[in-house]
Amino acid sequence: MSIFLLYCATIFTKAEPMRLSIYKNALPLVFLVLAGNFATAKKHPALGEMPAPIKKTALDFVANEGQWDNESKYKADIPGGVMFLTSKGFVYNFLNEKDVAAAEEELEHTGNSKLMVHGHAYKVNFSGASVPVFENTNKRSQYNNYFIGNDQSKWRGHVGLYGTVNYKNLYPNTDLVVYSKSTQSAKYDFIVHAGGDPSKIALTFEGVTPELDAEGNVHIKTTVNEIVEKAPYTYQVINGQKVSVASRYKLVKGVLSFEFPQGYDATKDLVIDPVLVFASFSGSTGSNAFYAHSTTYDLLGNTYTAALATGAGWPVTLNAYQSTMGVGLNTASVMKINATGTTIVYATYFGGTSGNVQPNTLRVNSSNELFMAGNTSSGSMPVTTNAYQSTLNGLSDVFVTHFSLDGATLIGSTFVGGSGLEACLMQTTSGSTTQYTGLGSSTYAINPVEIAFANNGSVWVTSNSGSTNFPVTANAAQSANAGSHDAVVFNLSANCANLVYSTYFGGTGWDGGVAVELDETNTKVVVAGWTESATLPNTTGKFKTANAGGVDGFVTQYSATSLASTGTTFLGTTANDHAHRIAFDDGGGIYIAGRSNDGTYPVSTGAYSIANGRVFIQKLDPTLATGLASTVLGSTSNSIVPTAMIVDICGNILLATITSSSAQNGMPLTTDAFETSPRPFWFCALTANFGSLFFGSYFGSTADHYHPGVARMDPNGIIYHSVCASGSPTTILFPTTPGSFAPTKLNGSTNDNITFKFNFEATGVKSNFVIDPTLNQNDTGCVPYTVNFQNLSSSAVTYTWNFGDGSPTSNATNINHTYTTPGVYTVSLHARNDSSCITDDTAYMQIVVLQTNPPIFTVSDTTLCTFQQSIQIGLNRTNPSPNNTILWQPAAGILTAPDQPVITVDPSVNNVYWVTVKDTIPGICGFSSTDTVHIDLSPRVLDILNNDTVVCEGASIPIIAIGTDGYTYSWSPAVGVSNPNILQPVITINQPNLYTLTASYPDCPDTSVQINFDMHYIPTLNLGEDKSVCQWTDVALESTVTPYRNDYIYEWMPATPNLSNPTGPNTNFNADTTITYRLKVQTPIGCADIDTIKITVFPGAFGAIAADTGYCPGGQANLWATGGATYAWSPSYGLSDTTTANPIATPQTSTDYTVLITDIHNCADTEHVSVQVYPQGILSLPDSINVYPGEQYHVEPNTNAAYFSWFPPSGLSNANIA
Repeated sequence: MSIFLLYCATIFTKAEPMRLSIYKNALPLVFLVLAGNFATAKKHPALGEMPAPIKKTALDFVANEGQWDNESKYKADIPGGVMFLTSKGFVYNFLNEKDVAAAEEELEHTGNSKLMVHGHAYKVNFSGASVPVFENTNKRSQYNNYFIGNDQSKWRGHVGLYGTVNYKNLYPNTDLVVYSKSTQSAKYDFIVHAGGDPSKIALTFEGVTPELDAEGNVHIKTTVNEIVEKAPYTYQVINGQKVSVASRYKLVKGVLSFEFPQGYDATKDLVIDPVLVFASFSGSTGSNAFYAHSTTYDLLGNTYTAALATGAGWPVTLNAYQSTMGVGLNTASVMKINATGTTIVYATYFGGTSGNVQPNTLRVNSSNELFMAGNTSSGSMPVTTNAYQSTLNGLSDVFVTHFSLDGATLIGSTFVGGSGLEACLMQTTSGSTTQYTGLGSSTYAINPVEIAFANNGSVWVTSNSGSTNFPVTANAAQSANAGSHDAVVFNLSANCANLVYSTYFGGTGWDGGVAVELDETNTKVVVAGWTESATLPNTTGKFKTANAGGVDGFVTQYSATSLASTGTTFLGTTANDHAHRIAFDDGGGIYIAGRSNDGTYPVSTGAYSIANGRVFIQKLDPTLATGLASTVLGSTSNSIVPTAMIVDICGNILLATITSSSAQNGMPLTTDAFETSPRPFWFCALTANFGSLFFGSYFGSTADHYHPGVARMDPNGIIYHSVCASGSPTTILFPTTPGSFAPTKLNGSTNDNITFKFNFEATGVKSNFVIDPTLNQNDTGCVPYTVNFQNLSSSAVTYTWNFGDGSPTSNATNINHTYTTPGVYTVSLHARNDSSCITDDTAYMQIVVLQTNPPIFTVSDTTLCTFQQSIQIGLNRTNPSPNNTILWQPAAGILTAPDQPVITVDPSVNNVYWVTVKDTIPGICGFSSTDTVHIDLSPRVLDILNNDTVVCEGASIPIIAIGTDGYTYSWSPAVGVSNPNILQPVITINQPNLYTLTASYPDCPDTSVQINFDMHYIPTLNLGEDKSVCQWTDVALESTVTPYRNDYIYEWMPATPNLSNPTGPNTNFNADTTITYRLKVQTPIGCADIDTIKITVFPGAFGAIAADTGYCPGGQANLWATGGATYAWSPSYGLSDTTTANPIATPQTSTDYTVLITDIHNCADTEHVSVQVYPQGILSLPDSINVYPGEQYHVEPNTNAAYFSWFPPSGLSNANIA
């Protein structure tokens, strides 16, 4: 049955055109109106999605279950306001975005806002329409609760949210369907059935007055914004064919309707024209093999590929994370390729010095950072310092690695495993398993590891484990290994440091996880894989509750929030079956692609299929309870694997398959096939629910095969794939694209990793744009603000840019635009392709343009007149702004928060501080001004380092003092000061004085320090004239000292022993020899004088006298004395003359005489002499004695004689004694 489809777009603030589409020569007519996309704050990139705890892909229409006024049946939050669905039409309520922003800012800063927020509401009425019956579909899994006010009758819980609202029979034979394809827009379709008349559709307006411009656009001006509805676009579909139909608005007296001046014409069939974006060898050189394992993409369309390298030759780039690999091992080699395949962005090895690293899966997060995971037996594989598991625990472990954006560093890298084998490979033909090898088999290429991302950036991983101690968390759904090998499912933090969740999954046989995906709401984790177990956990009430025989596939689900297991189903036949890939459709249906080894997998009624095809696709309901549809595709080779699958936004199923170097003969091809000769790689596109094949094609060379890994398709139907092929550069004949980074094979005849990007172009138009990421811009800036937009739309032919500021629209693909006026602008990109299943799409982005000004402020230098441990410095702003930020620097010395206008600093740490004031949105735009505060510490230091002292009269003292630069100086009194105006003069002391040094500095009180000089006068010493004395005379030495002091210190030198007082002012001594004495007199500090006196000593004992003498009575003695000038003898008795030198002595008795001899110096000498008068001699002997012979006789004479002489001496004992 043919239908008319009238398709329009409306309600866009300076944005989206109204589009009118008509399907001609059909019974019903469908009229679609796209309600406006309104950008909300920080929607970037323009993906038509709003950030939320649950990932939302479209608007929600909230049913009125009594919580609002009865007139409103449904409500939807649209950017810039709200939309109410009533029986009579639509009600729009918009708010002034500048008012909202100002109120929010005031609320954020003050906790309260009293600002007025202006709004404008208006109605679009369905003139002449009937009262419709409302139907809703596509109910969301979440719901809203309304507990507003204290009227409990208005409280409602579990209020339903829906994706579609249908106005049944709004006009005769005409329905209105309101729905949404993104969080940025609502769409409504007028569906005119057989017998309906589109001319009956009439729209009237309350609260606004629409106007038509010369181009047929409708302008609706409100007090807070302006809405532009572009001229309608109309097309017709007849049995799958689409034609454009001329149409225009008709505005008469405020009533808006449509007219078709040229009627309706048919056009050509829908053609899916696939495009090979690029195909390239790896660029590896030498003769080593590089085996293809994994391929993925990022949001910018870049391609990532990973191969297993067997040696050198990978084209590593400058600053690669790892530029070389170890010898004798196999390791991962990773490459990022730009969106067109012309340039390698980065290429690196990744591995250790021993063991193997197999890159089984790649995936890129929303920050365009690459994750890689797989199987490793390398204990030296790089891990980050905070890795969850830093060592290899068994013979092989799972590894997960997170690269930086440029591929040069690791954000995270870790092992995950127990003491057994993890990530084992499975032999798919027999169902048996094999343990890890460095090179994954291309014949049995079931991937052993897969990853997927949660909205919070964490990564979900599935694999298999033969360990009984694989790390599981306390809340694991299955905490122990139930058989020889179980599947494992775990969740790692983005930096690979924390194990958030981990569980086993399996029965008593061998089980393994192959695929993991999160649904669009990010609340469900779906895992698929293979199992030999007869039973699995939590299958009750699900699609298949038992193993059909041998190896079966399985699908199991977990709640991403509660982490609880929510159900499991088997998938399979009596042969060996394996589940490989997972996809979701818009309704939450789950698609599983796998392999069934005997081609007997059930095919649902009406499904397109290939007889005995070994690849099956099973569609399941979101709960796994029901099998909704299934089919089989691909060749009969048991080496075939489905490498990638998606369900696009039109519901088409896109599939890629490959065998191990054997052509898939007889595969169905469409007229637009890229390659018609059989190849191992075959890919196709089926309409929704496997209705029909609308694209099938081969690609590649005859030697292509694949190793255990994952390829990807993006939501736009672009395949990112790699294959492995051997052969010489002249014989391999792979269809690489001219201009690719490596169009020819460079590593000889061995295997090379060949990467290609293929665009199905089977999906509907998807509009998408971002701000050029290479320019580091964002969606907020300051006037004049130039924004460079990068168009990422897919499947579009033409584009219309509207910048939201009243400037002309543009049809360029990529464009930049400069905003010169502050405001909040909604930028729209309308993408269009008349030959696509969805012909039009519009993406929106909000650009915030601010008016910021250079901050004007003053600071003052500070002079410290005295030392202060802390002082305050600050600034005064002339034009303060709520966006101001203040930062004082340097941090050293700042004692309080550095972001305040006034801060406290320690001037001893720094004496220069600078402050930067910005009027800016942090990290976005604005102005900044910087000024510097100098703290002048010069007058803070003044000191005389000399101590108070006592000096001698006339001493010159060099002053040692310190003073901060900038002082002027003055000494007082100036007497004796060499220069009274310098810091360190020389002071000559001639009298005691207290000197004051005064330092002066502008704007500071004078600073003074003092030094006291006491003074000792130099003593004057006088010892008198030299002296001459006679030997042995007692000589008195006397000094005279002026001025008088009682504390003089005296020192006579030399200090001869005969000095009576060698330390006194006066002394005496007995003269002995001629000598010169020196006397030093000094004050206690050493102020001294010295005088000398010579004592000439004339010798004593200069006289001589005759020797003692005597005589007999009657004699005389001649005495004499010499050496003198005068003589004086005594006593005078018996002397002839007492004054002569030679007197004659004639005393009668013995007499002692003394003579005083005086020399010419009047020195006296006394000499003595004795004159003896001898007595008369007596001698008496017997006259005779008789002596007999032999007898002795002792003679004893009576005598006074002293001397004797006997004669004759004969016979005498001694002749000389008495």
